[in-house]
Parts: sequence; structure tokens; C-alpha cells
Amino acid sequence: MSSEKQIAANRANAKRSTGPNTSDGKARSRMNAWKPGLRAEKVIIAGEDAEDLQAIQRALWEEHQPKPGMESLLVERLAHYAWRMRRAVIFEAALLEQGPNLPGRLAYGDGNALSTLLRYEMAMANASYRTLQQLLFLQDRRLKKEGFIIESERPVETPARLVTPAVAAE
Repeated sequence: MSSEKQIAANRANAKRSTGPNTSDGKARSRMNAWKPGLRAEKVIIAGEDAEDLQAIQRALWEEHQPKPGMESLLVERLAHYAWRMRRAVIFEAALLEQGPNLPGRLAYGDGNALSTLLRYEMAMANASYRTLQQLLFLQDRRLKKEGFIIESERPVETPARLVTPAVAAE
């Protein structure tokens, strides 16, 4: 806990603080509350096209053909991770192309922006992988209940991921 003397000193210092004075300092501080698109609350941010996201969603929907419920939610989550990973690649290209000339926290003059971006990208890739594993587990469990043989239970030479009982008997 702070002593009374420390609290009084902090208050006195705070009264003298006027914020940034230079145009450079003002430009930097103006970006303090800005969230990069990787952590944005909205899925689609300025400059992005909703149709592109819908195309990713349709492709994943067609590929995985989820049933309503958790499978559908996981496919939707996969689409959002794919969208954010795509955004990360665009941000990375902008960082590398424009370098320290980018405004505020996007500038990588201190080296933090690029490492932060790569950390976000890896976190999204890991989350996407875990989501895909959850989806495949749920689908395999559902298909097993429906009488299908799952890939791990069929002979190795059969190329498809999923084999009906009639094909597996041959």
C-alpha cells in the first residue's frame, strides 16, 4: 500500500502532467486506445468486404457439412479464425512494406508490433487447429452413432475419410 507521502507526490506530479507537447507525441498518444483489427470486437472492420467472409463461410460449410448445433458453431468459428488470420497477413505485409512510418502502435520502430502480430497469428492458428479438432471429433462421434466406420477404424488402403458400412465390408 502507498504511503500518504507517495500519494501526495503522485497527485503533485499528475497536476504538472500536460500530456504530449510535440506533434510526434500527439500522433502517438492519439493511437493509445486504438485496437488493431486482430482484436477488434467486430468481425468485419473498415476496408473489408463482407462478401469475402461469406465466401470463406460457404466454403467451410460445404467442406464440413455441419449439423445444426455445436458443429455449425464450430464451422462458424473456423471461418472467423480464417478471416482473422487473413487479416494478420495483410497487417504483416503493411508493417514490412511501410516499416516505422506507420502511425502509432503499428510502427515497429521499437520491434514490438511485428512480434505482437506474429503472436496473434500463432494464437489464431492454434485456436483454429483446436476448433477443427473439436469439429472432427463431434462429426466422427455422430457418424459412428449413425453406423458409419471412421477413418481410424478402416483399412489403410481406403483413401476416403469416411466409409459406409457396405464399402468397408468389401
